[in-house]
Amino acid sequence: MKPTHPHGIQQRLYTTGILLKGINGGLEVIAGILLAVIPQSGFTKAILFLTQHDVGSGSKDWAFRELSHALSRLSGESGFAIFYLLSHGVLKLALAIALLRELRWAYPTALVAFGTLAGYEVYRFVTHPGVMMAIIIAIDLGVIALIWSHWRAERRHPHHARKRGSHATA
Repeated sequence: MKPTHPHGIQQRLYTTGILLKGINGGLEVIAGILLAVIPQSGFTKAILFLTQHDVGSGSKDWAFRELSHALSRLSGESGFAIFYLLSHGVLKLALAIALLRELRWAYPTALVAFGTLAGYEVYRFVTHPGVMMAIIIAIDLGVIALIWSHWRAERRHPHHARKRGSHATA
């Protein structure tokens, strides 16, 4: 068997993390658009219809309670939710594309943007702790570390990087 080079594993983790950020951004854009065009009552009915077979006996089911609570909070905050989803989705999607194209300006921009978003996630975790938020924070911090490492390697060995965007300063 051929030994796996650690840089190969790190590169695969980096690419996977960036792809996940891009997919997440795309899903946020879709959700923001759906939230903007579907009336709140229709949105709520659609979510409940799609999940009715997955939840148990109504108020006793944890997932059903959490979903109902989230939907009731969202009804008064849909304008903010639309803005949040669209702005974060477009930002994540654009940065993921730029990072995958290895555009040099994208590394520091992504570190600042994703670091700021992670800081907000930590704030939300402190004020509203939850296992899912802890997992999201851990994944995001891992992706940030991989971006930092990839950027450092690219700056040390620019001849290994793609030529696109290499004329920009780091």
